[in-house]
Amino acid sequence: MSDDLIKIYFRGICTHLLKDSPHSGAPSDIGLRPIHRREKHDPLQHRVLLPLSTGLPPHLKDIPRHFPRLRYQWDDLNPLQEWRPEFVKDDGYWEVDLTYVAIWFEGVVENLAGEKPASQLKELPSVWNNTKGLKPAADPSAINSFNAEKVAAYVDFFGGQRLEIVGTPRLPNEVKATLSIAPDKIPMLVWKPFGLPTAKVQIKPGAELQITNAAREPAPCCRRDYLLHYRATDLDLWNTDLPEWPDPLPAPDTAFCSSSTYP
Repeated sequence: MSDDLIKIYFRGICTHLLKDSPHSGAPSDIGLRPIHRREKHDPLQHRVLLPLSTGLPPHLKDIPRHFPRLRYQWDDLNPLQEWRPEFVKDDGYWEVDLTYVAIWFEGVVENLAGEKPASQLKELPSVWNNTKGLKPAADPSAINSFNAEKVAAYVDFFGGQRLEIVGTPRLPNEVKATLSIAPDKIPMLVWKPFGLPTAKVQIKPGAELQITNAAREPAPCCRRDYLLHYRATDLDLWNTDLPEWPDPLPAPDTAFCSSSTYP
C-alpha cells in the first residue's frame, strides 16, 4: 500500500458520468457541473451517481432495495459523530449510510494534463449503448442537482483521478479510482448531506475506501437491477417496454457499474 495514494473502489449499481464524453448513443455531452460550493471553481470532470432504489413503479417490485454505503477500515478515516458507523465483522470494515449525501476530496492532486477518464471506463456497460434503439437523454435534475427522488448519493472528482476496471468473477465491472495526495497537504473527504452544511473528515494516507450501492440478503441483486442506472436519464421506468441488458455473469446476484461513455 502506497502512503501517497488514496484508492476508492466502486461496487454495485453506480453510474459513472464523464464530462466532455459525447458518444453516438446520447444526444449531446451530458454537461456535468458542480452542485456544491468549492473554494476553487475548477470544472467537474467525473461524477459517480448512486441511483435510489425506492419509489420504483409496481412492475419493478422485484428489484430489491439497494443500500448506499461508504466503507472503510477503522484507522483510515476519523468518523464524524453523526455517522453512527456499523461494524461488519465478516470482512472487518466499518460502514456508514450514504443516502442523500454528496462527497468529494480535498488535499489531492487535481487537473492533471492528459488525463482521459472516459477512455478508462469505455469497457463498462453503457447506459446509452444498451438501450437498443431508445434514445434517453441525461436528466439534468438528477445529474446536476440534489435530486432526492432519483439519486441516493453523488461522488465527485475534479481531475487527477486514475481509473481502472478491476473486475473479479463476482464483480466483473468493479471500478477503482486512485488519487495522489498533493504535496504538503492533508487529504480530506468532504461530506455534504443534501441541503445541509459540509463537514470534513481526515483520510489516512494509503487508505482504501469502498463505495457500494448493492442489495443485501435476504433479497440479493436481481437480473433487472441495471434499470436503476436509467434514473440518471429521462427514460420513464413506468413504461413496461424497457431495455434488457445482457447479464454480466450467469449469477443472478451480480450488480455492476455502468458508464456514460460509448464502448
